[in-house]
This record gives sequence, C-alpha cells and structure tokens, in this order.
Amino acid sequence: MNGRSMSWIVAVGLVLAAGVAAAQPFDVPPGRWWERPIVAGRLGLSPDQVKQLDSTTYAFARRMVDLKGAVEKGQIDLRAAAEAEPFAPDKVREAFAVVQQAR
Repeated sequence: MNGRSMSWIVAVGLVLAAGVAAAQPFDVPPGRWWERPIVAGRLGLSPDQVKQLDSTTYAFARRMVDLKGAVEKGQIDLRAAAEAEPFAPDKVREAFAVVQQAR
C-alpha cells in the first residue's frame, strides 16, 4: 500500500467514526426519568411539573394504544381484501390507504 491509499483509508475511517459518534443517543435515562431524584434535582422540577409529566405520559400512552389498534385493524382489513376472491384491486388500494393513513 502506498501513502495515498493509506491516507484515504484513514480519512474514510475518521468520517465513519464521526458518523457513529454523532448517532449516539442522548444521555437521558430510560423510562420515567423525572421520578429519579438525581435527575429531577438537576432539572429543578417542581411537584407540579412532575404531575404534568405523569399526566402527559399517560395521555400519550392511551393515544398510542388507540393508534396501534387502528393500524392493526387496517392491516386485518387489508389482508382480507388482498385474499378475497375474486381479487378486487380497488378494494385493496382503499384498504392500503387506510393502513397508510393510520400509520
């Protein structure tokens, strides 16, 4: 290997390493992090803010359950339309559009 080839390999390696480093997740603990005293203390969260985070989390979780159910129902309808005899492309397209909208 000559010096030029080695330079390219090192340059590509550095670019890849920078990309991997930039793609690392934020240093936020998983789960209900606001209930951890150390995290809440660092952020200076008030009891009202903790209650609001709880409320928002529960509302979001309920909404996600509804959305997931809508996607699954749409997938069931899509499968039924795709397997129906005789095959009706228009019905399959409609069912697919419903799944896409639910996602």
